[in-house]
This record gives sequence, C-alpha cells and structure tokens, in this order.
Amino acid sequence: MLAIKRLAVVWLVLLLQGCDTNFEMTAQERGLLITAAEFAPYVDGSHDRTRGRFKKELNVLTGSRDLSYDFEFREDAKEPPLFVSCTISIEPRLLKPYGRATRKIGAALGFALGKLKQEPLQGFPTYGDRSSIHLLTLDDRPVGNLFIAEYGRKSVTLILTGVYVRDPAVWQEILEKKLRLLADYEEPEPRARK
Repeated sequence: MLAIKRLAVVWLVLLLQGCDTNFEMTAQERGLLITAAEFAPYVDGSHDRTRGRFKKELNVLTGSRDLSYDFEFREDAKEPPLFVSCTISIEPRLLKPYGRATRKIGAALGFALGKLKQEPLQGFPTYGDRSSIHLLTLDDRPVGNLFIAEYGRKSVTLILTGVYVRDPAVWQEILEKKLRLLADYEEPEPRARK
C-alpha cells in the first residue's frame, strides 16, 4: 500500500509539472510588465534592456496564467548589478486566495534561503485592491525591493535588486502607468506557440 501511495505522489508531481504550456506574448501583454527600462533613470550604466526575457504560461490544470519578465545584468558587461523580475498572474476566481498565499510563502521562503530580509515601507498609497512595498536587506544593508499588488483576479509581483527605492513619489512615477494598464487589461484568448 505504501508503494502505491508513493507512486501516486510521484505521478501527481509529474502531472503538475507538465501542466504549464507556453504561449506567445502579445505587445499589449509585454507593455503591462514592469521592466529594466522603468529603472534606467535610477541606475548607473547602460544595461542593455533588450536582454530581458519575456514568458507567458498557462497552467492547464488550474486555468491560471502568468506573464513574466526577467532581467539580470551580465558581469562581463561591466555594469552595476541589476536584477528585475516581474510576474503578472491571472487566476480563476476560486484560486485567488490560494495564489495570494503561494506568492507570500514563496517570497518569504526564497528570501530566507538567500538570507534576505523584508522590511515593510510605510507612507505608500494602496495600489489596486491591496498592495505592499518592502525594502529588501542583506546584513542590514538595503539591496532592493519587493512589490506586490492585486487587482481582482490579477496580481503583480516585482522583485528588484541592485537598486532600491524608498521614496513613494519615485515608486508612483515608476508604477503608475503600468498599474493603470494592468487595472484596465482584459485578457484575450491564448494563442499557442508555433
């Protein structure tokens, strides 16, 4: 009986790993994501922003969709370190509480493993239905930010290291346009990659 349970667990893990399907991201969807370009005025160096990776995934089991962007500096480019990771998740109504808990647990676990600590920043407006902005620290030194906001079934998670922002006015300047686009975004039907 124990062997059957183990086999069932292995089967379930394999099934869940195979549920993500990649789709082609539209220009409109790319425009929703917060990218290295938004931080260019605040970072030394040119940072070739064309290096960022865009990805769109659909979890066929849950029906959730993720749009993501990742940018990481190259050491050989002799640029100051910069890492930008932005994910927009669109979840079915039934999974909204599950998605919120998963984001919080995932971020806390990832930061703990990397010895990063989160310090909530105060004095910021609420973006969407709820939002939070944290200063990330390593050995008590600021190294970046974590930003999470929810707009109904849509949420955005931004992780930034190499530069950090404490000023609410700067965050508003960086986020306002993108978050307005996200709030107004109506999801199109997915198109499979060819």
